[in-house]
Amino acid sequence: MRANNKRSLQFLLFLFLVVSVMHDSADAGILKWLAKAGQEAGEAGTKLGRKIDDVLPRLSHLPDEPNVARMGLDVDTNGSVTLHSENGKKWVVRREDDLPSTLEEIYKQPLLMINGKPRQLKFYLSVDQLFDNNGTKILSRIDGLHLLAKNKAYPLERIESFKPYWRVNVQDDLFLNFETREALEEGLWRLKSGFNKGNIRLISFLPETKELPNKLATNINGSQPSLTKINPDSLDLNFNILRHQTLIITGKRAGRFLEIKGINRKKTSVDLNELQETAKKHDINLIILESNSSAQPGSKVFPWNRSVRQTELEKAFSSDTYGDFISTLSGRNKTTIEFDQKEGNFVSFRLKPDRSPDTVDSVMTATEVTSHLVFSVGKIIGHTRDHDREIDRRIFPGIPSWVHISYIINIISGLLVASLSVQVWRKIWPKIERDDFNTWWEFVCYYLVRSFLFMFVFLGLLGSLLLIAAFIITVFNFLMVVLKTILWPFRLVGRVFSSR
Repeated sequence: MRANNKRSLQFLLFLFLVVSVMHDSADAGILKWLAKAGQEAGEAGTKLGRKIDDVLPRLSHLPDEPNVARMGLDVDTNGSVTLHSENGKKWVVRREDDLPSTLEEIYKQPLLMINGKPRQLKFYLSVDQLFDNNGTKILSRIDGLHLLAKNKAYPLERIESFKPYWRVNVQDDLFLNFETREALEEGLWRLKSGFNKGNIRLISFLPETKELPNKLATNINGSQPSLTKINPDSLDLNFNILRHQTLIITGKRAGRFLEIKGINRKKTSVDLNELQETAKKHDINLIILESNSSAQPGSKVFPWNRSVRQTELEKAFSSDTYGDFISTLSGRNKTTIEFDQKEGNFVSFRLKPDRSPDTVDSVMTATEVTSHLVFSVGKIIGHTRDHDREIDRRIFPGIPSWVHISYIINIISGLLVASLSVQVWRKIWPKIERDDFNTWWEFVCYYLVRSFLFMFVFLGLLGSLLLIAAFIITVFNFLMVVLKTILWPFRLVGRVFSSR
């Protein structure tokens, strides 16, 4: 018995050393190297799909347009652009001056004729081709250019100005200006992301209020916004209650301050920098609408309260996406979204409705104020795409998703080697029999608590290490068998000589 205990102790010491070395090696960069290798492999896989084979198959998923002929674009690293028709023909444009003659040749193709009239040409390219190659000069001269993103096509054009940029038409009256891939991807993600009505609050900054907001919104099943009154002098306290939600704030901007007027018409101001930093601290999305009025929602002079078209406001808050919300709120006028900056887990965009100065001034002063014309400039400050996904993967808010994933993996790993897990657990907490308890319910309570701690504490913390230990034990036993097999002839010879 003592020999077995000594051997078990030696093996446990060996196991501890192996696990320690693996842990130190992981900290030294082995796991980081593996993660980087996997990321590079994924990027390599993505690059394989950056040619025309990634564009043409996706054209079939677009809505049918009988009067339109679609062509895929393949942009080469040298700046040339190859035009591919759906029937397999292709034309190469090496210089921007060659584009008119190439298009003239394409229009002569029988495929482009329908009822004796030429069909409209639309050209499609992927996001990778737009940013990873040098075909900007040629692409900027192509009419009918479209950008493919997740089997959706968005009209694309190059705006030549002091600082040229791309503009994509996200929907009929909503445009996104961008210069970088990050700005495009973050902008499309925000505009197409879901507009969760249960997390939307219409904020009214009222210095005279002393009550704290409710944690849950009151508009979960309704189309009206949940009006929440906040004392601007207690931003941190109020925002801590409203964490992980989206707040809509309105007021008149004066420099870096937002002027507000409460119920008693007493004017005060809120520091926009402090407002944004406090929102980021508590993981809050902000929609800031700047107008010519400092009146706050809930006051009698607030423009939305005097609206003769309240249904427009209700329609805006019934939107399915951020893009629909902005579009409806701006009265279906042309609105431009521009990438502002990315800082940590937050990204900001500027909103610019396309209205004449006369229209903007009349919006806040006329007696017949429509609810869909309430801001002249706006700003969205929200989670980045990666942080939004991170939050969606969480089981418990506030705890990073990698903690949840690691915890679940630990439990599953421990259950895969249940025999070893139970064996180690009994070493830590020896099993007590039923006869050691006075009553049966004491034994049942003990059994339930012990089982709960085993499953959700012991396995949740050490399950993966137990799986590694089981693997090492298996390898160790296999090597011992191999070693015994190799040494068997020598041991046999030794026995023969020792018997003489």
